[in-house]
Amino acid sequence: MGGDKRISTALKIITVGLLALLVAPILFLLSSAASKTEVAHSAVINRSSYSRHNITTRTRSDHGYIRPHPPFPSLQRTSHTCRIITHNNNTEEEEIVHMPTAVPHLILIGAQKSATSQFQAVANRRKNVITPLSVKKFEPHFLSWAGNVAYRFKNRITAVTDNNAASNTTADTTTQHSLLLKQEYESKLCKLRQMYTMYFNMTTVINNNESIVMEKTPSYILNDKLPQVIDDLCPWQPKILAILRNPVDRAYSQFRMNLPGPRAMRLKNKTFPLFSTIVQNEIEEFIDIGLLNNETISLDRFAQEQNATTADTTLSALSTSPFVFPPNMTLEKSAQILSNLGAKRKAHSYLIRGMYAPLLLPWVETFAVDDRLMVLKFHEMYDDDVNVVDEALRFAGLNDTSIDDEVNLQQQLIKGKIKRTGDANHHAMQGKDIGRLDSMTRLYLQLFYRPFNRFLVQLLGDEWEGWGE
Repeated sequence: MGGDKRISTALKIITVGLLALLVAPILFLLSSAASKTEVAHSAVINRSSYSRHNITTRTRSDHGYIRPHPPFPSLQRTSHTCRIITHNNNTEEEEIVHMPTAVPHLILIGAQKSATSQFQAVANRRKNVITPLSVKKFEPHFLSWAGNVAYRFKNRITAVTDNNAASNTTADTTTQHSLLLKQEYESKLCKLRQMYTMYFNMTTVINNNESIVMEKTPSYILNDKLPQVIDDLCPWQPKILAILRNPVDRAYSQFRMNLPGPRAMRLKNKTFPLFSTIVQNEIEEFIDIGLLNNETISLDRFAQEQNATTADTTLSALSTSPFVFPPNMTLEKSAQILSNLGAKRKAHSYLIRGMYAPLLLPWVETFAVDDRLMVLKFHEMYDDDVNVVDEALRFAGLNDTSIDDEVNLQQQLIKGKIKRTGDANHHAMQGKDIGRLDSMTRLYLQLFYRPFNRFLVQLLGDEWEGWGE
């Protein structure tokens, strides 16, 4: 009996030992997997904390915008086929247009003097980014022209449909006429798509399945008709990008850019107006179009009143503004006033280009609903242009943001480096530095832009609170 017990005990010990040997590797594998999961989770947390945005606190603005946040989905390339129909001698001819890859995938709409050229300079060094073919087409402006063509024709369809409805035209005739006009509209859109692709090297696009195609034209932001036209013209849904700079600095930078050189001034025997003069002229125009009331104080009077006091005249210390807006001026009302001016008039203004909220309103209404719009701040480009560009390119669907040549990249960055705001003392004329922005003009413009900057919070969200002040 004693021997049997010893044998039984020995067998139990052996069994436990064998089980331990079998279980130990399994426990090790489970432990390793848990460790890897913990590491992976930690990496995700680190990437999130490194991001410019805290994903846990992001909410949509009153108008539905939320800044797109990584991880971004990869680009899903799509082909597009459409028909161009022409009528010759009562005969109908049809041309089938096939785009193996519908382009572009990213459109940078502005704002002017807000590092858009720097963005493209950095993007151009990515081996999988394709931009317009030549220097002359660096800013294609294609959609400005094409958008007007499409918009006018679409208005014609609406007008004809309304006229038929108001007349005694039969329902069948009205329906047939509307169908013919819509067919002609689709044909025009097809022709425009065909023309748009000519701005890009489509052979490279088709051969590089990892590439994305982008273009930038900073004046697009001024055209409030373009968002709807882009939706019609580009059914493959390209992403839209905007970069906003402090509007006072932006206007001043535009002024500096437009200054002719001393030699050109002498040859033309002309003088260039001071920036303060340009500001005052535009403020008077804003009164004429109803954006401001007559009670608005001029820049000269504002400067005189401020210089006459010894009190603190910084922006935060001023309790009243020289600008009087119409009662109940809203974001929508200001957008309508600017819309009535037309894109060409807005393009010639120094101050309108910085009224971002009313300019962006139609873009937000069209593209924010499905997160196709990203709005960046200029100082992000200033601080970290390479990573900001890469984030925007990934937003457009680019997976591989590697560069062709590090040396060439650095040369490109040096050549296209963002110009820091400063005095334009290299444009001294007639004993005066006409490029210098005086502190009183800056303060005046800060007060002018304040309500429009606050509209940005309503339009784009709380992260724009206090921006531009």
